[in-house]
Amino acid sequence: MNRRELEMHLQELFEGRLMGDDLEELQHELRTNPEAKDVYCDYAHLHNALQLRNEGIDSLNVIPMDQAVQRDRRRSFRTAMLVSVAVLMIIGVVMSLFIARTPPPTLRFSTSPGTGLTISHQLTGEGAPEGQVLEPGSRLEIRHGTVELEFASGVRGIVHGPANLTLLDEGLLELDRGTAWFEVSSKATGFQVNTPDLTLIDLGTEFGIRSRPDFLDEVHVFTGKVEVRNRYGLKKGALLVAGQARVAGPAGRWQETPLRRDHFLTELPSTEPKLANAELISIAPGNVTVSSTVVGLFNRIDDHIVNGHGLDGGQHTNAVKGNMWLSSGTEFGGDDPDPFVIFDLGAIYTIGSFHVWNYNENPPNLTGRGVNRVSVEYGTTPDLGSTVTGITNFAEADGTSTYPGESFEKFPPFKARYIKFDINSNHGSDNNFYGLSEVQFYGELVPEPDS
Repeated sequence: MNRRELEMHLQELFEGRLMGDDLEELQHELRTNPEAKDVYCDYAHLHNALQLRNEGIDSLNVIPMDQAVQRDRRRSFRTAMLVSVAVLMIIGVVMSLFIARTPPPTLRFSTSPGTGLTISHQLTGEGAPEGQVLEPGSRLEIRHGTVELEFASGVRGIVHGPANLTLLDEGLLELDRGTAWFEVSSKATGFQVNTPDLTLIDLGTEFGIRSRPDFLDEVHVFTGKVEVRNRYGLKKGALLVAGQARVAGPAGRWQETPLRRDHFLTELPSTEPKLANAELISIAPGNVTVSSTVVGLFNRIDDHIVNGHGLDGGQHTNAVKGNMWLSSGTEFGGDDPDPFVIFDLGAIYTIGSFHVWNYNENPPNLTGRGVNRVSVEYGTTPDLGSTVTGITNFAEADGTSTYPGESFEKFPPFKARYIKFDINSNHGSDNNFYGLSEVQFYGELVPEPDS
């Protein structure tokens, strides 16, 4: 609004003729323009003085022309200063738009050497994230190796491949497959992870999740507490605290399992991943040798350790007959003085991991017959000659019909055709028995040298 329009509106205002849109326009001008306020004050003073003069009171105090000119100059200077300040403020706002820091991405990630992955984004074109970042809708597929996740919210995670994950928003991650460890700061409490079998809500803690094909998903709580809910069947919920671990069992129930911190990485490895193409090694019947087998009509022979009997979807039954191996015992063939199991893989493989289902007979509960202290030896010939470091015992089976067993993978890969479990004790059974339900090895075939 220019000066002439302002004065006309003020004149109409004091005469009581300003209404509607013109009145709203004037009110807006007075709220936002300091000069307009000064003009309004002058008009109000003049209008009031004229009213008083009509009543015989002269309050106009006529000002000489030179003073009026000086006052007008001061008013013009003040207006110019206000305009300059406004211009500087506008320039400052505009400049801040250019120099302001870009908001951090929802999630940044880094990788260990040799990691193979694929990343895709829901956003495409110019709006697509660049570099090693994820935004809601982004998906990360880790073929092999390890990835460290750093959320802007304060969550840190280590995911070991193979793994597939999708970021749904800053507080919600979908883990379709993989072994993942998370550390959640207090400001990020409420962070949620969904897997095919379970939903987990963090309550300020450190926890691990394992989601693998053919195995039920697991939760391990190391500090703090989490809420978990089974996604199928009865959809049972549970509050887990530090030191507890559960398997999302069938029919929506939760099953206890040993807490295994050693299954999870908490730092990004500095070396390349173990094996990119490890597969389950099929062991032929007759390629397992044991120190002894229980006598009688019990059908607990050595081949049951590798033939998959009693195993369904990564879970082993507790029905013993035809599904487990058991050594001889005190009153059943005599004590076995040197119990062992030797596996012949049929060829030389590079071994990256193996899975053990310990002796799981129940009822009656005889899981104490399972292997406890053990030494794992290996070699490319029957003479063996080497020992896997860091493995000293197998956990006792849980006695359920859906026993998940335990994995061993945190050891340097080794080349072997023959692997021996040299058994040193059980978990406190009757008759000094030793037994196993199933064992599976994973590795890559070593090509034979050209002749």
